[in-house]
Amino acid sequence: MTHCIAIFRKTLCLFVFFTAYTLSAQDAALLGAKKAFNQKNYSKVVKMGESALKKDKNAVEWYYLKASAEYMMSKNPNNVGGKINYFKEAVKDAVRGREKDKEGQFFAEYEEYFNAIVDLNNKEAISNYGQKRYSKAVQLYKMSFDLTGDTMALGMMGVCYWLDHHIAEALPILKQVTAWNYDAFSDGSGDGTYIREPFELLSNFYLEKNYFDTAKRYTEMGLQIFPMNRILLANEKKMIKSQLIGLSRIGALNNKYKEVIKSGLKFFPGDTYFLVQQNYYYLTKLMRATQAKPYDSADAFTNEFYAEKKAIIASGVVNGDDEFLIKDNTKFIFQCLDYFLRTNTQRTAPYFFRLWYTKEYKFAEFDEKLSEKLLKNPPDNISHRLISMLYSDVLEDYPWNKIIKKGRLDYFNARLKKTVKKGELPGLLAMNDAVIKDFPLDKTLKPALQVVLGKCLDSSISSLDMYDAWHYYYRLKMDFPALNIDAYQKRLAITDFEERYAKTRVYSTTVKSKKVANTGWDGNSLDCKFGYMPDSTQYSVINRLNYYRQNAGVVIPLNLSREKSRKCQEAAVMFMPKGIFTREPAEATHTCYTKGAAEAAKIGQCILENNPALCATIFMDDNKSDEIINRRTILNPEAKDAGFGSAENNSVFWMLDLSGAQDSVYYQTHFVAWPAPGYSPKMLLFKKWSFSIAADLKDAVVTIKNKAAEEIALSYAEYPVNGMLLHTLVLYPEINPKTAIAGDFYDVTVALKDKKKYTYRVTLF
Repeated sequence: MTHCIAIFRKTLCLFVFFTAYTLSAQDAALLGAKKAFNQKNYSKVVKMGESALKKDKNAVEWYYLKASAEYMMSKNPNNVGGKINYFKEAVKDAVRGREKDKEGQFFAEYEEYFNAIVDLNNKEAISNYGQKRYSKAVQLYKMSFDLTGDTMALGMMGVCYWLDHHIAEALPILKQVTAWNYDAFSDGSGDGTYIREPFELLSNFYLEKNYFDTAKRYTEMGLQIFPMNRILLANEKKMIKSQLIGLSRIGALNNKYKEVIKSGLKFFPGDTYFLVQQNYYYLTKLMRATQAKPYDSADAFTNEFYAEKKAIIASGVVNGDDEFLIKDNTKFIFQCLDYFLRTNTQRTAPYFFRLWYTKEYKFAEFDEKLSEKLLKNPPDNISHRLISMLYSDVLEDYPWNKIIKKGRLDYFNARLKKTVKKGELPGLLAMNDAVIKDFPLDKTLKPALQVVLGKCLDSSISSLDMYDAWHYYYRLKMDFPALNIDAYQKRLAITDFEERYAKTRVYSTTVKSKKVANTGWDGNSLDCKFGYMPDSTQYSVINRLNYYRQNAGVVIPLNLSREKSRKCQEAAVMFMPKGIFTREPAEATHTCYTKGAAEAAKIGQCILENNPALCATIFMDDNKSDEIINRRTILNPEAKDAGFGSAENNSVFWMLDLSGAQDSVYYQTHFVAWPAPGYSPKMLLFKKWSFSIAADLKDAVVTIKNKAAEEIALSYAEYPVNGMLLHTLVLYPEINPKTAIAGDFYDVTVALKDKKKYTYRVTLF
């Protein structure tokens, strides 16, 4: 046993001695090469390196030393253009060394030369990049990155892949580089090594694909490092604007909306668009908050609005387009008052007047005593419009105050004797209604109402405010049924045809023998991109629907429903590939199926026509339906809002609403008819006429006479529709719409079995 141990020890000593001897020989050769390198005998170093590497290809440091010597030889002008390209050899040996030196054991000693090699290699790569030789540039940049881990080289490698249309190879590289750049910037390191192109490319790429969250992440990471980068700033603004538009389309004026505006002002501190959006947010919130008392929430919004503007001013922003960038609080409140007066906002203007008046004149509060003093004999320097609003506002708080009521009556009578400006007429009308309630025995006030209503109607027609004009027209007709207002109706009908029919036309462009409506829709059914139509198109179509509706005799117009329009748009996209409508679509049968689309399909009217304005007229004509259900849906007084959507080959309208008319009793004695009673355009004289009323039409007798008093041959029938308020007669007079001329008129009589009779004249223009 002892003998064996002795033999083992002897063998071990020999092994150790042999190893030490070998290492010493290698070290001696390496030390000699390093000495030659220091003496600038680079060719000797190269030869020694070649010899050493022939014996041992894993001798890592020899690669480093040889590469450094080759680099130095490449700088000698005598070696340029020779048989050997020493710089290329240097790159090759450097790369081989780095590949074998996984842990970077020898890198620090030779880092200076490797960095120099990389700099020169990058210059060659940039030259290839500039000549659009991207595949060659990729190879060179890869070498640079492999040698020193140069982030800029990796980034440019990704850019070259991208420009060479190798997106799959480029994306992971660009993502890695942006992460390294951002982390280095966050740590306060790597200054001067950041590369902007990866941020720009990723921002553009994901924005084009509508991946807004991802695009926003790369954009804002890039802006942290490159805050003045024009591409990133443009993308950021585009995305923030898109967010605001999207939120406004669904009516989401909430904290999210406010935070998006803050984001916009963070990147674009003095930008007019975002400052105006901030104003819109707070002014709308204030308008809503002042519709009911007490005003706690309104006070909070006012203080927050002012604080935001004050902070923006403190940051050094100056923008003359923002009327609310005011440092002084009292002046700021007065500006809010001025805005709500200009927009004729009934409850909000008095709220700000109270705030301003108490601050300006240092009153403790705007109480009953102060109100009475102010309104008993209103000062001349307060506008008539504001005085009218203040009377209503104050008497809501103090309805018992006879002094203020008497002050309002005296003020109204004085104003009635003077010329009243257009903008003051609504206030005068509201005051007229109020004093009639306060003083019902005053015989002068009802005739005054007729005069004021006539002025309001005349002013609205002149100003082309069709919605207001019809409101005043029907108000005048209901309050003064014996009054002859035919002249008003003629003016109104002709003006309305021009404004809400002729001007709401959506033009079409012929593409590959197909007509495509120029709606401004930004969707694409092939990609299930639902998109949106601009407000101009949406309101044009709603205006056209309300043109038919209000001329026919429906008092209340339709509102545009953003939610219904969104669902109809989804349905139109869902139906586009098949071109076949169904009330019960499913995910299995319709590629672009959504729950909203299914809901619209169940209720809406679908049509193979991509021009929504034309659809409205097709629905009113309704020549393929005996029951004219589409026309009746448009002329249904119960409907409160509507929406629509159009894709490449179809449109979907959601107009059916049986929730109930605001005044269903009115339609028991007032009818709805087309062509429109009074003056009606010959262009819209359809073959089918209709007469609707909330009464029994069974056994009704209808006659139509022309301007020669000749009775026209006529057939008609009632088509009951369960659930609808109005019963309808569909009339088929033997009148050729194509030969009708302006000036023709027809007298229509509808006699019901309960002896009630309705007569009206249709005069064509």
